[in-house]
Amino acid sequence: MKNKYRTLCIFSSFDKNSFVRPYVYHLVQNLYSQLDCTKFLFISTSEILDARDIVRLKSIGIEAHKRENTGYDFGSYFFGLDLEANDLIQYDRVFFVNDSIYGPFNKINNLTDRFDQFDYWGLTDSWQHAYHLQSYFLCINKTAFKELLEFKHRYKFPNDYKQVVLQGEVGLSQYFLSKGKNLCCTFPTEQLIGYKTATAKQLTEKPKRLARRLYANYFRKKVLNINPCSVFWRLLLEQGHPFLKRKHFTDDATMIEHCGEWTSEIDRQYTDAMQAMYSNIVTVRSAAWPTEKVRSFSKILFLLKSKMKKRRYIDALSRVVKEGS
Repeated sequence: MKNKYRTLCIFSSFDKNSFVRPYVYHLVQNLYSQLDCTKFLFISTSEILDARDIVRLKSIGIEAHKRENTGYDFGSYFFGLDLEANDLIQYDRVFFVNDSIYGPFNKINNLTDRFDQFDYWGLTDSWQHAYHLQSYFLCINKTAFKELLEFKHRYKFPNDYKQVVLQGEVGLSQYFLSKGKNLCCTFPTEQLIGYKTATAKQLTEKPKRLARRLYANYFRKKVLNINPCSVFWRLLLEQGHPFLKRKHFTDDATMIEHCGEWTSEIDRQYTDAMQAMYSNIVTVRSAAWPTEKVRSFSKILFLLKSKMKKRRYIDALSRVVKEGS
């Protein structure tokens, strides 16, 4: 069956120990199949990209490249665009995705084909700094390729993380808006908080009255100035969001302590994704956790691989984390 769209996916990856982790393999394999990719570029900024990983990625249809570790994700996204510079016109859409997410825990292709009419769309948005779509998963349709290349040409490729967020993540959304492009967020923050009285359009218009301006400023700074992937992870899963952000589980101890809650939200059919996710959490957290906690957590992984019933390993996992906290 012929693909409905010609799709290019550019995937940004980095691992300080130069591994391609199991959760990354699980993620890219599902992205490749569910996005129905014409071409999939795996861009690594790890110190080494092992030949065995290159071969394994190639076996599932993914083309791996290594580049210098500069510029964070936007450096890799634009590196991928350079690789396809002569052939970009043949694609109908380009996806930018990075390895900061676990999953998928819901079907990706249930979402992607609903946004043909938009020039630029993403899964979640943020009002931090200025309105923007979050860059862990973005899609640029062909109608915005010209503006994308213009932005890339103007981009200064900063090597400071905050500047990458401001100039890359925030900058790209703001540039598309300034060019009159049609942006869409699948799970907008204002909808997640149930606050339907203000829309993105209303908040970006210049208010005619002082009261409205003060209200809009308060709404942006106090209510919308949050990271929805952290605050609304449960609601996002319930509404069909396919991913969980990695840093909230490897860096944020409070999220780890609530693991029994987030595992109960994940459908039984996504056990493979959970196994890959747990494995990475154990690897990252082992330095910070007591030895006994890591050992106990590893037992949970074994039970998962033995296909225990979901309720039993959720209870066991919650108990391990509670005892080790």
